[in-house]
Amino acid sequence: MLMNAMLILFHELRFMFFFMIIVFTAPAIGDVFVGAKIAKMKVDVPSGSDPVNIAASIGYEFDSLLADLSLVGEVSRTMSSGSVSQGDDLEFEAESLYLVWKSSRSLFATLRGGVVQNETIVGNTSRDSNGILIGGSVGIVIGKTRLQIEYTSLAGHADFIGIGLEY
Repeated sequence: MLMNAMLILFHELRFMFFFMIIVFTAPAIGDVFVGAKIAKMKVDVPSGSDPVNIAASIGYEFDSLLADLSLVGEVSRTMSSGSVSQGDDLEFEAESLYLVWKSSRSLFATLRGGVVQNETIVGNTSRDSNGILIGGSVGIVIGKTRLQIEYTSLAGHADFIGIGLEY
């Protein structure tokens, strides 16, 4: 029952995000960007050590009169496995789609929200989950590159604390 509710919420949020993009950015012309991140994952399992993930993203930044909005797709994979208290490897994989609001200055702040599908892998066992992600970051613009430190909560199952570059 909870899984059905989460699936319905996932589909409703996806519709809401596309609707917001149309409403707030219809007259906008923007730019495509790519990004890479490395982060320590705090996974919601009793662990001896946490995994380190890398992520790749592609996004579209809308130049809107109301705010700097971006739609971003991201894939995160474990680069260095963590371990659980029983000694098994701990890995975390995620695919997400989210909207980002960014202040438009050389020093900037962002807020993000969207949907995520993730998989927690402990040894030979895995658990899939869908949900909501929320987060934020602070950063600096250097030429055409943005360097940022970010925090994201992934569906309440993991926290992503890392550093990223976007170009």
